[in-house]
Amino acid sequence: MREVAGDDMDICIELHRCLTPAEAVVFARGIEGYHPMFLEDPMRFEDADAMARIVDKTHIPIATGERLSTIYEFQVLFTHNAVKYERVDVCLCDGITGSRKLAVMAEVHNVMVGLHYPLSPMGLVACLRLDAAIRPPISKRALMRMHADGLPVDQ
Repeated sequence: MREVAGDDMDICIELHRCLTPAEAVVFARGIEGYHPMFLEDPMRFEDADAMARIVDKTHIPIATGERLSTIYEFQVLFTHNAVKYERVDVCLCDGITGSRKLAVMAEVHNVMVGLHYPLSPMGLVACLRLDAAIRPPISKRALMRMHADGLPVDQ
């Protein structure tokens, strides 16, 4: 895939929480040479210690959080060093205000924020608004590539 995409395109791998921690480590090590931007949801998020072991055993940053809804759930991941990309779903995390709190928490823990796009026009507007206010905003590139109603968002 890297040969087709080239080095100028980010590749993100979504695993939908389907692996055990050991399988996730083997998988991640197998694709490290392709330099993906992150590996998303390699396992269920309930076991922060296991997720931290995956983070420790691979060079690929781990992303998770799109199914979390409170600052307390994210805090567990941060304190266990179990995430490198926080995937906040604005619709689940108390809207723009709650998501902004999570972005600040991520910044304090040196975790990047990648907003989870909720696939609705209002969700897109909320993501763009929040993305303009957070640091560091990695999701802006991805959102600008998406299309809404058949028109590129960046036009």
